[in-house]
Parts: sequence; structure tokens; C-alpha cells
Amino acid sequence: MENQQSLEAVRAWVEDRLAPEARVEFEKQLESDAELRTLAEAYREVYALTDGEAAAVPSSRLSFAKLEGEIDEPRSAKSGSNGRRIAAVAAGLLITASVFYWWPKDVARERNYEPVNLVTIPLSTTEFSEWVELPGTLASYRPVSDGKIQWVRERGEADLIASATGWPLLEFGRYGDCGVADDFEESLTVDSDLQMLAEQCVPVIVDLDELEESERDALVAEGYPSLQIKSADGNSIVCLTKRAGESDLNERIRKGLGSCRSAQSCSSWGASKNLVDVCQGARVAESEGRLADAHRSYEELVAGGGSGLLSEAGERGLVRISLAARDALLEARTQCKTDRAGAERTLAAAVKRFEKTPHVGELAQVLESLRSSGEFPTLDWATH
Repeated sequence: MENQQSLEAVRAWVEDRLAPEARVEFEKQLESDAELRTLAEAYREVYALTDGEAAAVPSSRLSFAKLEGEIDEPRSAKSGSNGRRIAAVAAGLLITASVFYWWPKDVARERNYEPVNLVTIPLSTTEFSEWVELPGTLASYRPVSDGKIQWVRERGEADLIASATGWPLLEFGRYGDCGVADDFEESLTVDSDLQMLAEQCVPVIVDLDELEESERDALVAEGYPSLQIKSADGNSIVCLTKRAGESDLNERIRKGLGSCRSAQSCSSWGASKNLVDVCQGARVAESEGRLADAHRSYEELVAGGGSGLLSEAGERGLVRISLAARDALLEARTQCKTDRAGAERTLAAAVKRFEKTPHVGELAQVLESLRSSGEFPTLDWATH
């Protein structure tokens, strides 16, 4: 739109002289044209100060010299007041028109503000972000204590511990009322070689009476009492039950140790206990808003938690923090439509909140773009 046409359209809009359809169309232009919007706001302010008397002023062809020649000095107080008001209107229009004339056309579009590329902050994700609930016994459980194997007596509890740590199960299957099994369990419990194996497993006693017939028969077919190593997902790794003509138990235990070392997630139960503490600390830090501390702890869980729930807890925690950063951006973008200053405050608070996390750089980049351009930047979301 040419300068002269812009000024005439602004005057007609401010003075409510546009037809309804033309007014709607002009207001659409105001929304998309920052320079035209600036001009309209300036004229409306001058018009309001003069009680609408600016209608008597020619549009943008006025000059100060012409005005001085047409305004007679000796006038009444009222006419003098009117003259000053007309001069004020003219001055305002001349200043605004000159600014508009020299202002680079389509300046916002010519600058072509680059979109902010978001790599660490997802628009959406298919990953789970809910809290991972760890079994309550995990924090205090030890597979070997006081020189004895600490057998877990409930299979469900053993499965939870194994799924949390990724450690295999050392499964001893027996019937509840069996003297042979009692003697074998007693000897196994204090066997130093088996204790070495148990230190890298979750030792559990399985009551064969509680199994389905097909599962029980399969275990008994391998020998009785049954002793085997199973991965956390229930797949058998090695059977330790002695059969006729086979090597003794100690040799099979050594074979089992090799299998465990290739299957386990953590180097020791002490390392698992440490990760449990890290997980609990990360959850507290996140709930208290200490996101940098929480982020570091979740990364530690991912690095050291193997394939178990501890690693999954770390992965989900990192997803939650990245989604919190996304929510801050979306909140500021919506807020900017009606309150740019408020959007800046929201982003500034987010930059402080996510300090020392991988997301702070992108949040700061959006804030800087908003401050420099006056408009919320386009967000280029990476595919996650």
C-alpha cells in the first residue's frame, strides 16, 4: 500500500468512516503489517487528544510554512486553542508520515528472521514419560548377607527386582514339603561358589506346587531339585541341575557365572543400590524444580542402568524435562498474541529454570529472537 493511501485509510479507520466490509479488510491488514499498525496507533492517539477536530486538516500535503501562513496570530482564546490543536494534528501527521515514508518497506519481511531450530525440545513424543515405580524392597535387598544366600520367597517380588535391575534370576525349584529339598537348600545357601553366582543374580525359591502342570513337569524333567539361571524376561540361560554322568555342581556354577556376566546390567549389587539412590534423588530434584540436578541424575541412570527399570526411569525422566521445556515455549507463544511483555517474562523464567540443561540454549534463542524482532519466532521442531 502506498504511503498516501495508507494515511487516508488510517484516517478513515480512526474516524470510523469505513464501510463494515472495508473496515474488516483494513483490520486484517493491521494484523499483518507492523508499520501500518504503528501509523494507525500514532494517528489514533493524536486524534483522541484533539477531540476529533483533526478532520479539518488536509492529510499529508501540509507543511509547517503553509500552516504558519494560514493561522492568524490575533484570534480569540477559543480559536487560538483550535489553531493549536490543528497545528498539533498537522505536526503529528507530518512526523508520522515522514517516519512512515523513510521507514524501510516491509521491514519485518525483509529481515527474514530465521526460524529457531529446536533439536533438544520435542513438539511431541511417542516415548513414555510417566514415573517408573521401583519395588520397595530394592533399596535394602542384598542377595548374600551374613555368609548366606538371601532367597526371595515370592516369585512376583523376585521378578520386580530383576526387572528393575536387569539382573537374571537364580531359580531354585522345589516342593514345599520335601526333606531332600530341605537338605539341598541348606547346603546351597552356604556354598561359597554358589554365593558368588548369587551375588550377580536375584536368588529365588519357586514352589513347584504353585506352577502350572506343564511348567512344573518341564522343570522336573531337567532334574530335581531344579536349579537354573533365567534372564529377567524368564528365558533360561543355563541349567545347573545335575544329571547322571554330568560334571559336579561347582563346574556348572562356573559356567553359570560366565553366563551371568554376559547378561547382567550392573557390575555389582552395590552399583545397583547406588543407582536406586540416584533415581530417588532425581525424582526429588525434579519435583523441587532443580532440573539441572535431575537431568544429570537421569543421564546417570540411562548410562548405568542397563536394560532394567532403572535405565527406563532415567529415559522417562529426560523425556519429562524436555516436554516441560516444550510446554514453556508453547505457553509463551500463546501469551505473545496478547501480551508480548508477558511472553518475554515467561521465556526469561524458563531460561533460568532450565539453566545448565541441554534445553537452555534453545529457550534463550527464542527469547532473544522475540526481543530483537518484536514477534514470536517460527519454531522449527525436529522430528523425535
